Amino acid sequence: MTESFQTGVPVWVYYIDIDTKANIQLPQLLRGLIGQHYTATQVKFDNFKFIKADSDYTGTFNDQPHTIRMYYRRKDWAEVEEVSHMFLKLSSPTMVYDMVNGLPRNTTYPAGMILRAFKRVATSNGKFWYEVGPDQWVEYHQMSISKNPYENQMPKSEEKELVVTPLDNMQGRIDYIPHKMIQVYDKPYGKIVNELEHDTTVTLTGKATNTDGVVWYQINQRGFVNGSYVKTGA
Repeated sequence: MTESFQTGVPVWVYYIDIDTKANIQLPQLLRGLIGQHYTATQVKFDNFKFIKADSDYTGTFNDQPHTIRMYYRRKDWAEVEEVSHMFLKLSSPTMVYDMVNGLPRNTTYPAGMILRAFKRVATSNGKFWYEVGPDQWVEYHQMSISKNPYENQMPKSEEKELVVTPLDNMQGRIDYIPHKMIQVYDKPYGKIVNELEHDTTVTLTGKATNTDGVVWYQINQRGFVNGSYVKTGA
């Protein structure tokens, strides 16, 4: 008599930056026979500290898919706060960086400009950084907290300024940086509602262009992404 052994469904283990949703390293794949036990490893990273996991580290292989996500935060990030209703008024030309304590981008905002902030990070050395767009950060220096410059505008006038033209389910692809995410907003320059990873295939259902010529695409009628990060056509 021959005893048969059935392979269980593999278990994926992801190691994720809780703030950017990027993978810190390639996911691990655990394999085994149905009924065998598995244990996921909490990896230690030099520049990250462990925050939490969304599932138990141990379990038994079976015929059902299972995923373990372990979340980490950069060690020099002491505190993170969503601040989607905060605005910053710049007192001097301000350099934009790709991340907190990161590399400068080819963008400098002029003095007097008011920026909407979406996230605030307090670092371990006592500095504050504000996220003002996808991979766009400014250090809090020579600027002040400002009131919403658009709070007295009527919603109807804003809708007239930015018209969404329907698209017939055009196919597109997120064209950004491998293993990094872009943000999805409820409306152009609005509230962040989701994120999409580089190389994700999307269905475009609308297009809007503001007065500065910036294009926004509506994704499956569920939110908007900046057109700079969307590749259309073949």
